[in-house]
Amino acid sequence: MPPTPSPITEFYTYIHGYPIAGNSFIIVLQYLLTEGYTYAISPRLPVVSAGTPTNLPDFAVNVCRSSAMELKIPLFLALVAVFGPFLLEAALDQAEENKAKEFLAKYNKITPQEDYKSTVASWNYATNLTNYNKAIKTNASLTFTAFYKQMRSNASVFDTSKLSYDSARQIKKITASATPKDKGTLRKLTVLESEMEEIYSTGKVDDSAHGKQLELDPDLYEILSKSRDYDRLLFAWKGWREAVGPKLRHRYTEFVELMNIGARDNGWKDIGEYWRSWYEVDDLEGMVEGFWNELKPLYQELHAYVRYKLSQKYEEMSPEGPIPAHLLGNMWAQSWVNIYDLVEPYKNQSSLDVTASMVKKGYNATMMFELADSFFQSIGLEALPASFYEKSMITKPKDRNVICHASAWDFAINRDVR
Repeated sequence: MPPTPSPITEFYTYIHGYPIAGNSFIIVLQYLLTEGYTYAISPRLPVVSAGTPTNLPDFAVNVCRSSAMELKIPLFLALVAVFGPFLLEAALDQAEENKAKEFLAKYNKITPQEDYKSTVASWNYATNLTNYNKAIKTNASLTFTAFYKQMRSNASVFDTSKLSYDSARQIKKITASATPKDKGTLRKLTVLESEMEEIYSTGKVDDSAHGKQLELDPDLYEILSKSRDYDRLLFAWKGWREAVGPKLRHRYTEFVELMNIGARDNGWKDIGEYWRSWYEVDDLEGMVEGFWNELKPLYQELHAYVRYKLSQKYEEMSPEGPIPAHLLGNMWAQSWVNIYDLVEPYKNQSSLDVTASMVKKGYNATMMFELADSFFQSIGLEALPASFYEKSMITKPKDRNVICHASAWDFAINRDVR
């Protein structure tokens, strides 16, 4: 007999594996709670009876009228969190579940193989920006999209209300899509993405004063990270945007329009709603706003401090208001580490920057990867495969145009990571 939370017991209920929807019980219990009831719950031994499943535990729920109203909410939440999955599993259709698991096993076996072909084509284009590689990448992407469309169609036949939580979640992940249904729209979207990648990665700034064409990496990166000349920094920051922005503007506008068409084709309000669905939370915006409000006081103090220190260095800027983005040591102002020497709070202290020590020891890019790999191995992670060093593009080649932004690629099979 479960514990009694009040002297007066109104009624006593058992739940033990009958194929009832868990929500029905929860709705009844919610009503009772609003009427002033509390409850206690205790597990019992599984009940074996004809025509009922035996793999679910039996629970006794003691629902009582009580003046101890302060207990009802935490107890209700505990019931839902601990026993809700058992109640929901009661509606499981084992035949449908077995078919879904068979499909998922097949999906997880063949999809990485198909994705590998598309990913290799994307890698080849990213590491050698040619029209030939762009065409191969486009066709490989469209081929994989057609394959995945069939997978989504196969997955959509399952009634997720009859599946276990885990199987239903996987099926829903597969069927969710924002791919345009029109083939012409899909091809245009794929081509636009490749064109924008190329423009972004190959844009150059005409530095006539020095007789050079400056690339984003390493030329403009170096200016923004090392120069302390206000006008030179502004030239690099503004010059790159003027070199690539006008070429990207109309393409990006069309790209967003086509992405939203694909999202609406699949029942989403826009592509943003589809992306936010990946997080599987009801109020992502509210969560982010909450995190920002917690961080905001610290950020405002940090911002004010950096603004004050920079205003001491650059007479062109004000000690109040926004900080000019080109003064923060990074093309996108997303990292401020390159201006640490200007904002260092405590002089003549040991530096956190180990660059000088690494240069003195003759470190190159490959050695830095090896050092990082050794650290991760020291905390129990696997060593990088030999193919990582054979296939990765660790430094920027000089004989071709490439997308030279740091990125990690997982090819899903063959332990191929780059």
